[in-house]
Amino acid sequence: AGQGSGNLLQGLLAAQLFGLEFKRTVCVAWASFHEVFEYRNPDHAKLCSSYRTASHSGSHRFQVSLWNFGSGKQPNECDIYDIMSSDATEAWYSGNTYPGWRTDIPHNLFHQYYRAKPILLQALPYTEQPKVVVHLRCPDGKNDAKRGFDDESLEYLGNMLRGNGTYLVT
Repeated sequence: AGQGSGNLLQGLLAAQLFGLEFKRTVCVAWASFHEVFEYRNPDHAKLCSSYRTASHSGSHRFQVSLWNFGSGKQPNECDIYDIMSSDATEAWYSGNTYPGWRTDIPHNLFHQYYRAKPILLQALPYTEQPKVVVHLRCPDGKNDAKRGFDDESLEYLGNMLRGNGTYLVT
């Protein structure tokens, strides 16, 4: 079982928080992201385009890996600070979490930097944007502690949310 888009977007949020904290430009190296989203700022897009086309192999790459699952040992936060605050041209981040998750996350942070391409907007199953989207997940496997809803609870939730501008995704 792999991780879904929500986990990857959570990682992008963490990367943006690192970018804000350490005054770094965040360039997304996730190819399928660029199929449906684009950078809002043309200068941002131009800078990141040059990084996507340049070779990154072997150069002084500083890597931070920070995931909220798995058996790996979490990195030392002082090491993360040293990497992110260094004068290295690039600092690569992979993960889906941020040390101590900030409580002051700017409103609509994602939409300040990215926008959906028309191909994504055309694929949405509604014409008017809902007020709330609820994503109901399936367990990742039989040992997943985060179990999905049983049928009766799912039906109750659907009936409770029906008609109030909520869109359910299963």
